[in-house]
Amino acid sequence: PRKPATPSKLSASPMKRSLFSPAKAKPAPALFKADVSQFQTARAALHTGTPSHLLCREVQVAAMSSWLDRHLVAASPGSIYVSGAPGTGKTATLVSLLNGKVAKYRSIFINCMVLKSAISIYREIAIQLCPKSNPKTERAAMKVIEAEVTSSQDMVLLVLDEVDQLESKDQSVLYTVFEWPALQGSRLALVGIANSLDLTDRVLPRLQVKAAYKPTLLHYPPYTKQQLIDILTARLQEGSAPGATPVITSRAIAYLASKISSLSGDLRKALDVCRRALELAEGLVMKQTLLKPLTPKGLASPLTSPRKGYKHPKMLPQVGQVDLPQIMKVVNQVYGSQVTASLGTKGAGLPVQQKILIASLLLMV
Repeated sequence: PRKPATPSKLSASPMKRSLFSPAKAKPAPALFKADVSQFQTARAALHTGTPSHLLCREVQVAAMSSWLDRHLVAASPGSIYVSGAPGTGKTATLVSLLNGKVAKYRSIFINCMVLKSAISIYREIAIQLCPKSNPKTERAAMKVIEAEVTSSQDMVLLVLDEVDQLESKDQSVLYTVFEWPALQGSRLALVGIANSLDLTDRVLPRLQVKAAYKPTLLHYPPYTKQQLIDILTARLQEGSAPGATPVITSRAIAYLASKISSLSGDLRKALDVCRRALELAEGLVMKQTLLKPLTPKGLASPLTSPRKGYKHPKMLPQVGQVDLPQIMKVVNQVYGSQVTASLGTKGAGLPVQQKILIASLLLMV
């Protein structure tokens, strides 16, 4: 505080007191804002939509492209059955290839999972083929479909996702759908997508009788560990600047790829886990760097923690990197067991009935 002036000085120079400028207040220290743009770009690169280039699926892409050239582009009716586990690139292959094909066709995409019954597929296809028609019964819808398919000027591409949901008592619905391309003057190219490998051989054996009925088979195997590593690394490199430090460490990607490949081989699960881990890391960095930047210098060094028992400082990941603990945390949340979680320190553990059952089994053994 400023020293108060004496009464003599105040009376002697009143003008000086009025013109005296007050002391300027010091500016408040600015808060440190963390740069989390690398997390946002990485999350955008790890999307589950259709990518610009499909990696590790060269054989399946070539087979699908040749089938589209033979039937859709050359205007020849036919059918193909695509099988594979979820998240192996079945629909993504078809969508990416259709964007590059030059042909005049009408496309109809139906997810059979949302249908109330298998027989309601006829009405859904008839309405999309001819919006003006309003068939009251399934037989009327079948007549509309057959008339449109055989009299259409352009090719009709019918994509049925989860086609195994159309199974009925005598498989009449599936047989009818797969026999449409073999109609006289048909202009239909049928693509059936499902998870089961042997649907046509096990459920539809009569399709093997005639070559016109027999669909082309294309199988998508689950992604292996190395394929998942290659895909995730390529996606992260697309979303980062050249020469920048990877947002997710290589050991974390290897662990995630090993876990996903052993469970399902679903690429979408791996992408979801990576995005969730990036969100957790972004929130942690924002909390820790609110007042001061977090630097790995001095952390876990022998000088600050001599009782650790190691001679050299540990290799710490750079600030903002997603490492193994974050990936393991998200993987345990997604694939962890509720019973295993209840056995931890939180909560009372197993319920009483399960404890009694385990104790009884131990006594019996």
